[in-house]
Amino acid sequence: MLGIDVAPSAVRLARRQGACVLQRSVFDRVPGAGRWGSLLLLDGNIGIGANPCALLRRARELLAPHGRVLAEVAPPAKRSCDLTLCLQVGGRPAEWLPWSQVSATDVDKLASESGFMARRVWASGERWFAWLDSCSGEVQ
Repeated sequence: MLGIDVAPSAVRLARRQGACVLQRSVFDRVPGAGRWGSLLLLDGNIGIGANPCALLRRARELLAPHGRVLAEVAPPAKRSCDLTLCLQVGGRPAEWLPWSQVSATDVDKLASESGFMARRVWASGERWFAWLDSCSGEVQ
């Protein structure tokens, strides 16, 4: 398992917990590209960079031909939208980031546009998740 984050504070925290993590963007060169079996985008990270389609297309490059993405998404009652979020470190504002919120109701369309098939969308408690399978062939 490998974690990737651009925020130095997130990388330090993960390493303190014993995780194997790199400080870089998922869009940079990463080990094992094209061979990953799965990719996790939890805590709404499908919205990194405010372009979920570009992120999922990058995920296809990282995944093995029949790899999968597990992504946390917003509940169906929330609409998909672009946001700007402020990261906080130690309770203090640290950095503003472009972000997108992806509603569970929009997962099928986003998956199709990104070369995936939405296998399943479900709730666990108040959190919503989507399981996306990589489609063989070219991205639409």
